Amino acid sequence: MPRPPLPPGPTVSPEAPEEKPSGARAFLRSRRGALLRWTALVLGLLLIGWSAGYLLMPRTATADQISIPKEAFDRTATRGDMPSLVGLNRDTATAALGDAGISGIPVEYADRPAAGPPGTVIGQTPAAGIAVDERIVLTVSVPAPMPDIVGQPNREARSALEDLGAIVTITTAVDPAATAGAVLRTEPAAGTTMPLSVTMVVADPGDALSLSTVSSVDSSSCSTSRSSSVAGRTLANNLTCTPGSSKKAEVEYAINRNATVFEATVGTDDTEGTGRATVTVFGDGRPLKTLTVNLGKSEDIRVDVRNVMRLGIVVTADGGDQSPTVVLGDARLRGSADGLDQIAGRR
Repeated sequence: MPRPPLPPGPTVSPEAPEEKPSGARAFLRSRRGALLRWTALVLGLLLIGWSAGYLLMPRTATADQISIPKEAFDRTATRGDMPSLVGLNRDTATAALGDAGISGIPVEYADRPAAGPPGTVIGQTPAAGIAVDERIVLTVSVPAPMPDIVGQPNREARSALEDLGAIVTITTAVDPAATAGAVLRTEPAAGTTMPLSVTMVVADPGDALSLSTVSSVDSSSCSTSRSSSVAGRTLANNLTCTPGSSKKAEVEYAINRNATVFEATVGTDDTEGTGRATVTVFGDGRPLKTLTVNLGKSEDIRVDVRNVMRLGIVVTADGGDQSPTVVLGDARLRGSADGLDQIAGRR
């Protein structure tokens, strides 16, 4: 019996080939890829170069000044009014800037020798209350040696110390050898580190006591006079002594270490004898000053009598019949008020 014919199977078509881009589309796709690849390469090279420059380029900064680019400063700085920092130490001053709301602004420190503890702010720019601009400068003290001002006039010496920031106290002392107002000594002494407070001891001529008001303990041919003419000048409150041809004139006073200086203008009376005479000032029997006087001439004397108990004056004529009358014009003692009061018997 014959087989029945098989049913027809599925028809298999040959595989169609993959469609390829053609024309403008293919051109755009290849161009975009190349552009992206080149862009990535350039950016990578720039990033590598910047990183290498950042690592290799020197960056400068010191302990006292930090430089910030102006652009960064403008973006990060916080400005405000400058607080008062003078008198604070460096660390406290820095903290005070932050408390005042000032940050990100460069601060410069300048050293200057000054009295007082080192590290203290003694100057500032800008001044307190002024708006801070682009920088702050603080002047900070370093130790200053005490200058040698002994012998200088009071005002000049004081100015020199105050220029260094010192607070100056002035005391006086009577000194017969020093110029009135000159510095006798300082506390502390020259060359030591200068503290904030300094003392200057200044020469003082002291109070004066006329010798004509003081009672003598012994006298021979000497007396006081209100007025005498010496070398054409009229002198007042005088001690006059008239020695004989063979006899000295002398006087002695108990000053008991209460005076520092004996002063007088010494000469001969214009209306008396024309001879010469020798005048000697003694302290406790020891000659302190000797001079010769004669008509028409006079001499100012200043004798140190510190620690002298007895002050003596001896006048002798230098021969001849014309023994002069010696005048110690405006004779006076100098010293403290208390000491002179004791000499005068007021205490």
